Amino acid sequence: MRYFITSNTNLLNSNKVWKDNFLCKTTKLDDYNKIFISLNSKQILSKYENFIGIIYLNDYLKSNTEKFLSIIKKIIYSNQNKNFFFLFYLHLFHLK
Repeated sequence: MRYFITSNTNLLNSNKVWKDNFLCKTTKLDDYNKIFISLNSKQILSKYENFIGIIYLNDYLKSNTEKFLSIIKKIIYSNQNKNFFFLFYLHLFHLK
């Protein structure tokens, strides 16, 4: 099985865990912040069976979050033969 990992954070490529030989053969790390471009690419969708999205929601809170989620759902529904996993996270902080 081959995995494609995409994210709107730039932490993936800088972590040395991705240099592991097994992970290099089975996992492709996407370029920074290309979530929609990559998940709409027929070439990428045909090459991989599993897609993992790591999404920092704070970047989308300023824009329309519902539109963002509807795009994600549309991609999943149009590719039901693929496996999609998404990790959504927020950075919560308290202002004084």
